[in-house]
Amino acid sequence: MIKNKTIIFTGGHHNSALLVAAALKKEGYRILWLGHRHTSSIDTNISQEYKDVIACDITFVDLKSGKMYRGNIWQFFKTVISFFYCLTLFLKQRPALIVSFGGYLAVPPVLAAWLLAIPSVSHEQTMVLGMANKAILPFVKKMYLTWPIAQYKNHKKVKVIGLPYLDQYKSQITKADINLLLKQVGIESKFDDPSKPLLLISEGKQGSHSLNVLIEHCLWDLVKHWNILHQCGSNMGTKDYHRLLRKRAKLPIEMQNSYVIVEYISCFNDLINISDLIIGRSGAHTMMEVLRAGKKIITIPLPFSYGGEQEKNANKLIEADLSVMLPQNLANSKKLLELINYMENKIVDNERLKKIQQEIPLEALDNMVAEIKTLVG
Repeated sequence: MIKNKTIIFTGGHHNSALLVAAALKKEGYRILWLGHRHTSSIDTNISQEYKDVIACDITFVDLKSGKMYRGNIWQFFKTVISFFYCLTLFLKQRPALIVSFGGYLAVPPVLAAWLLAIPSVSHEQTMVLGMANKAILPFVKKMYLTWPIAQYKNHKKVKVIGLPYLDQYKSQITKADINLLLKQVGIESKFDDPSKPLLLISEGKQGSHSLNVLIEHCLWDLVKHWNILHQCGSNMGTKDYHRLLRKRAKLPIEMQNSYVIVEYISCFNDLINISDLIIGRSGAHTMMEVLRAGKKIITIPLPFSYGGEQEKNANKLIEADLSVMLPQNLANSKKLLELINYMENKIVDNERLKKIQQEIPLEALDNMVAEIKTLVG
């Protein structure tokens, strides 16, 4: 019976994974989640992953795996320890399937499952197959892709399925509703004049210190014209959030009310939909959200992403005529302000945008849930 079958989820990208896990939980499967309880090994903040998973009433297990590719012997031993931990856990839980969403955290569970003859599948969110997914490809039954990857076109285990995602771009929320929207998600700050153009700064859950510093240096010039919603992350090491709050407090009152800083915000899709311009990294989820909403973005790709993943994502947005790319090593306040002015006045070529939007596989969430149900039975 379905209710007796356990499916274990793990991996580095929890947004899409959680949608799949929640859908399977509704159908009666027992879900167990292996992830990071804390933001990082040196940051004791509770991770957004943990908060989101617990909010879905899914059992969370903290897995402390190592990044074995860093050439650090301690990282290697952490991976080995995690492998044996997974062996013990799986012998006890007897899962029917392991579902990975890439990232180094996926390696020990998939290898342990293979040793115990427990089937696994994995999903790749980016435009290149990540290092972890490359490593575990021989040990999984299926590798699902968001985008076609040429070198795996004829691989018998590989299937293009798209990015599991909820269709949230039919929202009726307008820019006039932004203060109500912020209040609904527990943010007390508000904009005095919601009609001003909205600049959304997106840095992911952990934030980006270099982007935060860049925005900080431009802040005075930006708040004169823009309402800015700055999602800066919650890195305890850099303490960017508290430094930016102090910076905001030094602005004139009328400018303070054009700048809202948050560590993380749950209504991000709605904010993308009402934004006039976005500045951010070019991770897989950001790229997909921006493409689907058809919004303009200045991308500053993570310079050390594996296989140039973020640069490839940024180029896809350029191909759709939604973006310009600012390499991090060339980024300064003068150049950023020039690009903001250019992008604000840019008219998007809708034919180019539509062509790329038509490449996005549809029904990825339903299709992946159906694939898993077929494998599990």
